[in-house]
Amino acid sequence: MISRLGWALLQRAARTSLIAGAFAVTSVAPCAASNRAAEAGRVIVLGFDGADEKTAQELMDRGELPNLARLRAEGTFAPLKTTTPAESPVSWAALNSGQNPAKTGISGFVMRELGAGGPAPALGHQEHGARRTDSFELNLLFRWLVSGEPVHVASWTGGAMFVGFAIVFLVLLRLRARMALVLAALLGIAAACGGFVASRAIPREIVDVVGNPTRTAGFWEDAARAGIPSVVLDAAMAWDRPAVPDLKLLAGLGVPDVRGSNGDWFIYTTDASTHSESPKAALPAPDGTATS
Repeated sequence: MISRLGWALLQRAARTSLIAGAFAVTSVAPCAASNRAAEAGRVIVLGFDGADEKTAQELMDRGELPNLARLRAEGTFAPLKTTTPAESPVSWAALNSGQNPAKTGISGFVMRELGAGGPAPALGHQEHGARRTDSFELNLLFRWLVSGEPVHVASWTGGAMFVGFAIVFLVLLRLRARMALVLAALLGIAAACGGFVASRAIPREIVDVVGNPTRTAGFWEDAARAGIPSVVLDAAMAWDRPAVPDLKLLAGLGVPDVRGSNGDWFIYTTDASTHSESPKAALPAPDGTATS
């Protein structure tokens, strides 16, 4: 049975998917809301891209989907209307947030972009643009290295190392003042050079970053912020979102590969026959003969 909150979200969502839920969400957080959720149980939401309610009904009636048939018998089963247009990124963004495409900002795989040369097609479920390095999640060392210009980082690094080594040599090792200051200065200069080189090696801006243009948050983010732990697997249109405590998310549709692409496909196989297929057509050679 789907909880009232889960069912309300699903009714507002526009997705041609099959959704199955069971009871309320488990919580281990100390807040009162999460304690009530823990007493109620868990909610499991399953989304199938492009699934058809009629086909699912027929498969359940034939006994080929026994688990879904059991959920249907014990809870509620009903078709959902899709979005306009009925495309995966549009529908998933709407389903994730319970908002329509005008609010999610996702109008399709492709959208019209107006430029100096006139209208042209552009990606509608991704955005490309420059982004400052310090806007990413960085550890303390990298954040320090990109905190300012390389010269400033070098001066702060050299000064801090000089003071630190001077205290060590004078107070702890009890060296003579002249020797201690000379050694501290040399080590400070070396640290400044290292800081300058390291800081200069890190760009202050990444030119082409693939971002998520979705303007609305998934319902799991709201649940996690309310103290209800959530786990989301293969979540469409959910990458490039701020980190939220109590939320574990593996992004799905829309997330770019390591090359920043979302449209390249490859085949990895040990089957030699895959590479031995003959060309589909013969191409004319410069001398007029046919070649493949």
